[in-house]
Amino acid sequence: MSVGEHCALSSRDYCCLDDNVNHTSRLRPESHTGHAVATPNAPARSAALILQSILLVVGFMLFLLLAAPLLLLLFFVTVCESLSVVRSDGGLYLEGYRAVSDLTMVFLRLLAPAPETDYALDLSREDAPRLHRLIREIADAVGTAPPDRVQLEMMNNASVRLRGYRRAAGRTTLRLGYDLLASLTEPQFASVLAHEMAHAKCVQRGYKGLLAASVRRMDRLRCGLDEFLEEFEGGSRTQHRPARLLLQIARFFTRHGSRLLGARSRQDEFEADRLAAQACGAEMTRDALMRTHVSDYKGQNLAQRDRILQMERPGSYASWLTQRLRPEDDAERAKLEAKALEESAHDDYSSHPALADRLAALGTETSYAAAPAIGGDSAVQLLDSPDDWARRLIARLEQAEANAQDEDSRSVLKQLRRQKFRSQSASMCILGVVCVLMFGGFSLAFWIGGGAFAQSRDLFSIALMGGFTLLGVYLIVASTRRTFAEIPLPRFADWRAAQEAEDAKLDGGWQQALESQLRAGEPAGGAKARKEYWRDQCRQSLAAADCPRAWVAGRIYGGLSSGACEALLAQGIGAVYFGQQSMVRDALFKAFSKFGLGASISWAMGWGIYQLGGVRDAEPFLLDAAARHPQSATVWAVLGRAQHRRGKLHCALDAARKAHQYEPDEPRHSLFLAQVLLDLGRLSAAKESLARAAALRGDLEARGIALTIALLEGDCDGAQAQSIAIQEIDPGWRTLWKLSGWHDDAGDSAGSRAILEKLSALGFRPEALLAMAALDARAGSADAARVRIGLALNLTRPLAEGARGPIAMLQAAMRLRNTLETPRPGCGAWTASLDIAANPGPEKRLQLLIVAENLDAAKAIAAGLYSTLFPGQQWDERKSTWRPSEEKNQPSGPSAPGIHGSRVF
Repeated sequence: MSVGEHCALSSRDYCCLDDNVNHTSRLRPESHTGHAVATPNAPARSAALILQSILLVVGFMLFLLLAAPLLLLLFFVTVCESLSVVRSDGGLYLEGYRAVSDLTMVFLRLLAPAPETDYALDLSREDAPRLHRLIREIADAVGTAPPDRVQLEMMNNASVRLRGYRRAAGRTTLRLGYDLLASLTEPQFASVLAHEMAHAKCVQRGYKGLLAASVRRMDRLRCGLDEFLEEFEGGSRTQHRPARLLLQIARFFTRHGSRLLGARSRQDEFEADRLAAQACGAEMTRDALMRTHVSDYKGQNLAQRDRILQMERPGSYASWLTQRLRPEDDAERAKLEAKALEESAHDDYSSHPALADRLAALGTETSYAAAPAIGGDSAVQLLDSPDDWARRLIARLEQAEANAQDEDSRSVLKQLRRQKFRSQSASMCILGVVCVLMFGGFSLAFWIGGGAFAQSRDLFSIALMGGFTLLGVYLIVASTRRTFAEIPLPRFADWRAAQEAEDAKLDGGWQQALESQLRAGEPAGGAKARKEYWRDQCRQSLAAADCPRAWVAGRIYGGLSSGACEALLAQGIGAVYFGQQSMVRDALFKAFSKFGLGASISWAMGWGIYQLGGVRDAEPFLLDAAARHPQSATVWAVLGRAQHRRGKLHCALDAARKAHQYEPDEPRHSLFLAQVLLDLGRLSAAKESLARAAALRGDLEARGIALTIALLEGDCDGAQAQSIAIQEIDPGWRTLWKLSGWHDDAGDSAGSRAILEKLSALGFRPEALLAMAALDARAGSADAARVRIGLALNLTRPLAEGARGPIAMLQAAMRLRNTLETPRPGCGAWTASLDIAANPGPEKRLQLLIVAENLDAAKAIAAGLYSTLFPGQQWDERKSTWRPSEEKNQPSGPSAPGIHGSRVF
């Protein structure tokens, strides 16, 4: 069993307990309102809790046993009824079989342990003798054995992992957070140790471990069934009723198991607090609880890049971190303490009681009037060479993050290659294999068989079987034979030029002029010569990334040779250039469906989807193209940009390095490499890479990177010079927008705000107002952020040049607004359709997913949004429709009231 790490629900409480399950994950709790007060249970209540948990675990095991024959029956019924389905486009796949096999795999995966990523480092007695001595003293005071293993990780928490079946018997691993050591004083940290050692003494390890492991499997089963149904029903109108029934049962077990585990965990917290108070004093235990919550608030905006950047700066990292995690003054401390007491309300699935309940159980006032001093020696000094430990932990985190991103890349590529819809060539290959195995096997049996087979060996049977066998061989050969030559890839400079070119229009005279120019070189021979000419034009235009030429040549060649791969790819890339998404789907996806994956098709699909902005969908195709073109700098460069936009910085770094390796003379590769290194916090390496892009020193992007570096280094004069130079390159609003982003990226909120205000003065620009609202929210000014959000959503104001409208920014605005609200228990979700006929744009109806405590509160939220969209206008409720949202959209425990989704019509 494993007790004690990564409870996703209560990161502020320093004793993470019991499991890796988010107890509130997509589950609807029983409705209740107000602050639910938790108190230590009486013995009879604890016994009843244990009995309920055992019955639930036994019921779940019986459910898994009964699911096996159900799946087996479903498998045979499906295979007997329909072995295969022929799609309208000729694709052949075993739909029913795959559905049942995928559903079976959901259950089989429960047998394997859930993968875990370990970020911790072992702390031996030689590494930190003072710390180990303190741990032994606290363990003796609590009355339990010291832990068998001590580990350090980069987080603001502490936890224990318990092995065994009885209380205080078995192996114990104590995990300590580096941030926790930095934020607490040594006496406060001793109270945390006492709390964790109390868990090691009091937790019923066998019962708790069985319940935690069962709840993990319940949640994995629920998630697996959710994903299966989403994939199965996403592309069709057919419902998989057996899977839906299994999902309902899995949700029942997960909901009740999480509630029982949360109830048991909260009682363990009360008991651990009581023993910690006995060992270290109630006041110190209270101080440690409150200080941990405060430091957690302070560390919310502390990104991984900030830590890496600090490693390259002079001074002690431990001292810097201690300063960042502690309040600046008594006023900030009091504000954060009040916020902690207000926001720590729990629900039935919480693994920790509310902070106010814990303080009340300790016999102290929840107002926390006698607050501890802000200062005090940091407990991080218990480590020998704390800066070295921080460096090792950050390196461990980076490596783990890189491994996780690599695994994600392998997963999406594998999913692409195994996805359900197959190309026609793959279908031909499958049919050919079936013919060879079936009819070839029968032919062999008829020829060498005896008895009844010997009497049937006539020439007609042999010829028939042999004919089908040869047909199978032909289909296999035909499916693997390419009907087109691979198209050369463009140089990166050409691809970049196509990206930066201004969008042309389909209704201009350029198309006729270009077509006339191309037709002038058309040979005078027959149809075959003409086809070869236009095929070569398609190939040359794609190799040169000449999208207008590809568009014209592809349309003409497609008329001469319908379904030719070169014509489809040329039309698709040309349509991407003009933003014609429907044409992209008709051309590129038709080529993919007909010919399957390949060097040219994978590259064209990745290129086209990336240029349309679908970086998530483009990445697997680009990964496949990189595997087929391992030395193409262009493919690696585009792949790196897609991964960078997805936030997979370590993968983007690897791709950028390969692009630079295979095309070292292209300065854009060095520039992109500098950007990725800068985003990762590797300032020195970013400066070196930027220096290699000296040819682009006057480029806007290069100036932006140089500005960010100057701001991060504190070079005010250099930053001002770069800012002036950037505005001289392009004095328009786009430059100001980018400039504000560079200042914000470097942590210069004041500079970013000043530029955004200047940008807003030029006209109504909702994105600038939302950016300032985000800065207000980050600074703790929630009211100011709400005001700016309201101003950004005004549909009656005319937009400035190039600005995105309020409707386009609505989801981003509501996401930001929801972060300003306090989560409340007992909320439900409603789907509302609002009439917005007063909108000057084409959108006339707005569908919303509203989370609120009741329907009246949801309608009040909708009315508030309408008055924001149309100031001074009255909302007519009669023109709106309301219905409860479907179960998967219902909130999970405490949720922020507000708008959590929107769609326009």
